[in-house]
Amino acid sequence: MTEQLDCIRPRVDDHDSRFEQLESRTSDLEDSRHGDREQLPQMERVLEVIRNENEDLEARSRRHNIRIIGLPESTNMGRMEDFVEGMLFDLFPGELSRLLVVERAHRSLGLLRATSLLA
Repeated sequence: MTEQLDCIRPRVDDHDSRFEQLESRTSDLEDSRHGDREQLPQMERVLEVIRNENEDLEARSRRHNIRIIGLPESTNMGRMEDFVEGMLFDLFPGELSRLLVVERAHRSLGLLRATSLLA
C-alpha cells in the first residue's frame, strides 16, 4: 500500500504545485482587472472629450463647403472642378470670381434624373 502511495505522491505534489500556480495567476489577473476597472471611467471621459473635439473639427472643416443643387447631370463636363469654377465665374463676374477657389468638386451619390432642374 505504501508503495502505491509513494508512486502517487509525486503526481499529487505536481498537481499541488500546478494548482498553486493557477491560484497565483488567477489572483494576479483579478488584481490587474481591478486596476482596469479603476481606469475605465477616466478612459471613458477622455474618449468623450476626444469625440467632442473630433466632431468640432469635422464641423469646422465643413463650414466653407458650398452645396449647389440643380446642375445638369451630363457626364461630358470634363473635370468637375473646372466646370464649377467656370459656372461660379459666370454667376459672379468681377472681383468675387477671382477670390473663389475650388479645391474639390464632386457629385453626391444618387440616381440620375431624367430631366434637369436647369433645363
